[in-house]
Amino acid sequence: MECKSCLTEACCPEHCCDWDNCTCKDCEMCGGEATQKQQTPQSNTPSTTETEELPSKPESIVDEINRKVAERIKLRKLEEEKLNQEREEKRKADKEKHELILKGCRETVSRNKKVLESTQSTIDKLNQTISGLKDTEKKFQDFQDAFQRVLTAGLNKYFGEQEDIEEMKAKHGVPRIVSVEEAAMNMLEKENFVFLLGAGVSAESGVFTYKDNDETWEIDGQSYKQQEVHTVDVMQSYPLEFWQNMHFNRMRISSTSPNQSHLSIAEFYHFLNSKGRQVSVITQNIDGFDREVLGPDARLYELHGNLHLQRCMFACSPEVIPGPPVSEFLEIIPCCPNCGGLMRPNVLLFGESYSEELYSSGSAAEAVKSADCIIVIGTQLKCTLPNNWIKESAKLGKLIVEINVEPVVNYGNVVAVPETVGSSFPAILEIVKEGLS
Repeated sequence: MECKSCLTEACCPEHCCDWDNCTCKDCEMCGGEATQKQQTPQSNTPSTTETEELPSKPESIVDEINRKVAERIKLRKLEEEKLNQEREEKRKADKEKHELILKGCRETVSRNKKVLESTQSTIDKLNQTISGLKDTEKKFQDFQDAFQRVLTAGLNKYFGEQEDIEEMKAKHGVPRIVSVEEAAMNMLEKENFVFLLGAGVSAESGVFTYKDNDETWEIDGQSYKQQEVHTVDVMQSYPLEFWQNMHFNRMRISSTSPNQSHLSIAEFYHFLNSKGRQVSVITQNIDGFDREVLGPDARLYELHGNLHLQRCMFACSPEVIPGPPVSEFLEIIPCCPNCGGLMRPNVLLFGESYSEELYSSGSAAEAVKSADCIIVIGTQLKCTLPNNWIKESAKLGKLIVEINVEPVVNYGNVVAVPETVGSSFPAILEIVKEGLS
């Protein structure tokens, strides 16, 4: 139907912009009359509406409630639209800021790659020059032989030479499989202890490990394994995806908690220290559980760092600060509060070197050197530095107590308990406490 006055299809609060002041009152929906688009012929007889004005029907309570509800719904929709618009504008601004940061990072990576390519080109030219001078090197053969011997000795010292295991067993001793009781009794005689902890300790809390881990992470359409993501190259080439993987792992770790093994090791640490004996803990885990149970002042060396801490990627400062909140999804890369550059997790990535400044590797080595008992728990000794520590300790005849389902220390004064940490170390703790009480 059409309104006689405004000629619209309907006249109601949904269409009238100023209903409270509307004067047309000419629609059935608002109490007035309406006319059909096809008008009926007029008769000479005056209609009731021409001769007598009908009284308007008062608005019922239901109609008033419906009207007010409609007004509130309309107002709420307007407010939601405004709020959504503000959110969208903020999201776009954050995205633009993030894209600028990524652009700068990729430009830096591109420049570094060009420098590396130029350096490689120079190295190639030098190699060609050296190759051309090979004919003149014969006279220096004696010198080269001597230099090679020195170089080989140095490499063997730092990286370890290939060992004949049977020969090392004959020279330094064969590991013995023992009971929990025998392992504990051997430890009672020692004064200076060092724990070397691996992923097997935290695995009992449900923390993921690299061993037998088939998880993948999608980056630029390609699938990467966890250990492939945790490299310097991925961090520099895909900083956001790298950070999101690290943050995802932080969220997984935060949903777990220290287990009985952590608690028993912490109790052993504090008990032996209270008895005047020296105890240090070296952990290869990055979940932060060891620091949580031992306390901030413990002699703890986080050899591979702590995933919950971060530092400037460009090393503008040695400052290490807490990482982003694990309760929030990571959409942009954290920025350095000092220089504004990108931050990185304070963990040792594959391809990086150990550092005293960042990971206290030198202090950890000194702790191992001064100890007379090394307790190896839950590690396969795949990392070069800890592996070398154990080899040197075995050659020096130090007591090595190994708690591993699959023992890996091949020679030395080794007593091995082939059980899980949680099933064996709490019992060892109780025997040691009873023996020293």
